[in-house]
Amino acid sequence: MMPDLRKTITVWGILDLCSAGWFVGWRLFQGQIPFYHDLSKSIESASRFGIPSLSIITASALILYVSLLFSGVYLIRHQLAGAILSYIQTPFRILALLPPSIFFIIWPLKYLFDNQRSFLAISTLFLLLIFSESLKLYCVIGWRKKKQIA
Repeated sequence: MMPDLRKTITVWGILDLCSAGWFVGWRLFQGQIPFYHDLSKSIESASRFGIPSLSIITASALILYVSLLFSGVYLIRHQLAGAILSYIQTPFRILALLPPSIFFIIWPLKYLFDNQRSFLAISTLFLLLIFSESLKLYCVIGWRKKKQIA
């Protein structure tokens, strides 16, 4: 039996909001100002190493975190904009290695593998990232198709 896609989309929206909230909460827990800390460290590193693209990459990742707030709200409200944002976010989240929507599963694994930067640990985390983002995309596409038919 297929789960109710509207409820599933609501859960994905909540997970998007939780992912953005986790990022902000984690920065605050570490005594850092979210977004500002990341940008300032990136600019500092870019100027130290002479690689301005570091700041662009960091800014892009931060924009993705902000977009999670919007996609989360739109998915919870079952609006098309949430689906569109999810479609746009997926490749960038994979490329930026942002914690996926099911970050609460992958985040603890990161610490299990923290002392082991082996190929197995990195590939396991990457496969979980691909799996979770693929699952989310599959659900969003199915929801949009079902909504168009109805």
